[in-house]
Amino acid sequence: MKLLASGLDTVECAYYLRCGEISNLDFNVLRAQREAMRQSKRPEAGVVELGGMEFMLSLNGTKSGYPFLISNPDCTIQFGEFNDPSFFVKYSSFALWNKGASYLHERFLNWAGSLGFIAVRAEGLSRVDFAFDFHLDEIDFDEDSFVTSADKDSQHRKHGSVQTFTFGRGDWASPSFPDGLLSPLSLAQS
Repeated sequence: MKLLASGLDTVECAYYLRCGEISNLDFNVLRAQREAMRQSKRPEAGVVELGGMEFMLSLNGTKSGYPFLISNPDCTIQFGEFNDPSFFVKYSSFALWNKGASYLHERFLNWAGSLGFIAVRAEGLSRVDFAFDFHLDEIDFDEDSFVTSADKDSQHRKHGSVQTFTFGRGDWASPSFPDGLLSPLSLAQS
């Protein structure tokens, strides 16, 4: 068995921030921008610039109660001025593998700071997905060979051979109450 790669595939983090004395994010202006996009009858989100970064602004809030949803290739950010936590961030798999969780976390905090937000308490991880890719000459085990506290598991096949085992589930109702941990394990056979 040879480990080909391992790392974080998804990270979701709740940030408890509040506006400082000077805020560079005007929620009313953002609402007006979103409403103008909605009135233009465009079915897709529009681009907004916040804190020196471009994001796609969703025309709707989220099912979990955040009025604003913005995204770029590195992350999806749910936020609201009256929500607690005020920001909920999901970092993309691509960004985590290419830039790393520490870099993305620090960049988010710097971005939020540039908008005038300060931390009122430590952030909290809601979800972390680990991924491990191995090269194996032969797969001589199945999902019952793993020790896990996850309630669900599944296996995925490619060309009739097991390629991935998944433990946990990722369909959470709320970022505040995660109920599983998703850990894909990919296997490659010679």
